[in-house]
Amino acid sequence: RAGSTLAWMNMDKLSRGTPINVFLSRDSRVDAYRNGQLLASFYLKAGVQELDTRSFPTGSYGVTLQVYEDNQLVRTESVPFTATGQATMNATHWFLQVGVPGDNQSEEDRHDHHVIHAGIKIPLSENASVTAGVADFSRARFWEGAIDWTHGFNFGLIDGLMTVRTSYLYGNEGSRGNVQQLNYNDGFSLSFYRTSMTAADCNVQNKHRYSYNGCYQSNNVLFSVPFSQWYGTLGYSRAKNEGRYVYRHELTEDYQEDSLILPWEKVYQTHSRSQTWQAGLSRSFSLNNLNLSTSINAFMRNDSGLANRDKGMFFTLAVTQSHAQQHGKRGTSSAGVEWRTSKNTADQLSYHAGYSLYTDASGRNEIGGSVYGLNTDNVSSTLYGRTDGQYGSGSLTLSDAWLHRTHQHALSTSGNYSSSLVIDRAGLSLGRWGGGAPASAIIVGVEQDDGEHNSLVNVSLDNGSSSDVHGRRKALFTLPGYQETALKVGESLSIPDGVSSEISKGTGTKKVFMTPGKSINRKVHVRTRYTWLGMLKDEKHQPLEGGIPLNVISWTPLGEGRFTLETSKRIKDLYVMKNNAFWQCGMKVESIRDVVRNVGTSLCKSTDFAALPGTERKQVELMTAGIRQKIEQTVMAGKNDE
Repeated sequence: RAGSTLAWMNMDKLSRGTPINVFLSRDSRVDAYRNGQLLASFYLKAGVQELDTRSFPTGSYGVTLQVYEDNQLVRTESVPFTATGQATMNATHWFLQVGVPGDNQSEEDRHDHHVIHAGIKIPLSENASVTAGVADFSRARFWEGAIDWTHGFNFGLIDGLMTVRTSYLYGNEGSRGNVQQLNYNDGFSLSFYRTSMTAADCNVQNKHRYSYNGCYQSNNVLFSVPFSQWYGTLGYSRAKNEGRYVYRHELTEDYQEDSLILPWEKVYQTHSRSQTWQAGLSRSFSLNNLNLSTSINAFMRNDSGLANRDKGMFFTLAVTQSHAQQHGKRGTSSAGVEWRTSKNTADQLSYHAGYSLYTDASGRNEIGGSVYGLNTDNVSSTLYGRTDGQYGSGSLTLSDAWLHRTHQHALSTSGNYSSSLVIDRAGLSLGRWGGGAPASAIIVGVEQDDGEHNSLVNVSLDNGSSSDVHGRRKALFTLPGYQETALKVGESLSIPDGVSSEISKGTGTKKVFMTPGKSINRKVHVRTRYTWLGMLKDEKHQPLEGGIPLNVISWTPLGEGRFTLETSKRIKDLYVMKNNAFWQCGMKVESIRDVVRNVGTSLCKSTDFAALPGTERKQVELMTAGIRQKIEQTVMAGKNDE
């Protein structure tokens, strides 16, 4: 393979993929599949929703959407998807690769002896470019061309940004395809996406792997606009599919039973048509400490899988409330009702209630649960949790739908975990997921002077990765290969357990550029500081004044036995020297506010020099040695005067 490099491209500014919109008349779970591989599961509210496809793999392929209501599959949709990114238009990019197909070919595909792929993207102007690509096999050849254009308007009411893309595909075995895409943002938003694929005969059996499985056409339009204090959306979707025929022995297990019941023409061919309109109005406003949101939506759906055209509307009202807790925690409570009417179904009244707890200030770690009910027919409950930290990210969702009519439960669970593993000379390190592309890594180790794990150091990268690393631990951060990345190490905004941290070595920003498979170990040294506030009293409950604390870095007397002091580690007892006497004072924390640990009133008991810890005894010896030296110097000076 040979070609230009995209090493200096800002991947955050690239288009992540063609839009995938789904029209929902009820709260649903949507599972996205690619050839049987689950890409993601989405728990979405009713309305027009756009799926977050940032985690989808790059390439052009079909995505199958399965829509579940009450954990029951209600419909399946197939949509085309392309995620190749959109390179900058002011530079030429190209590639050429030649190879031999792998060993996983079927017997009928053994005729392929070579594969040639080539592509080039040429800028026509600062805002336009043309792309061409060729895929050549032994017995099939495909060619595709595309034009991209971006234009910013700046006159009158039209001052938004518009992006346009159109492409055409040609295959010498009879395949033809084209795509048109338009996006415009100017306060309001308008997106249009159309794709079409045809074959020589949509209903013939697939001869070899280059033939497309039938013909399909998909159109998607979404318009959204704010006005006054409202927000309106209007969406339209139309899809048509004509599949090839299959023999009975080619059917999967899911269709074996259906083939014995359904007419054969319903089995050997896949013909489907769907058309959906959906419009909505929504508004949100605050009332004291409550956030209220309301919406009204109308829809019309004509699906070949339905006996009649369905149309109706639904109205929602939701109330949410957020409340902060200690140590950056915050919780959110929500409740709402929805009324839905439809031509094909009876009126429905649904309700829901939920609670979410964010366990830290980052908002990336959450646990929660919700309850959803529909009339008196069924009740669904969900428990979920998600985490995103220095050792990776994951989520787990458990849900159960209870059907009153059948007195049965429908259980469902979904979860994921992703991380990166690096083994180098420093040992084994676990970190966040790097996206699956060839990457390099930086391993940040935090060394803390007091032997505990309570300090926090913030590490952030300009590609969006950020995490707080605890003391005496290390964290792995993956970096894109062949791309300059800035790493910043600084003090964390979070204050754990009343501890302040000071970075003595390793702070600042560093830029790195590495090839995939390489790693850098960076050491960070942290000094911890504990601040104490309280009052000392002796065994007679009198203020202990005039004493000198021994096991502290600094201290300030505030009068009547009150004090503030600072230590480099957590202490259970404070040792005080007063004249030639010694005191042991317990440091039991009553409350913590920011970095100050309030110990209240501490009762001190007298002790002797031999009972002091070794470090404090040496400190007393040094202090008394200085005093004795001053006394001896004074005495000698007096004798000399005589």
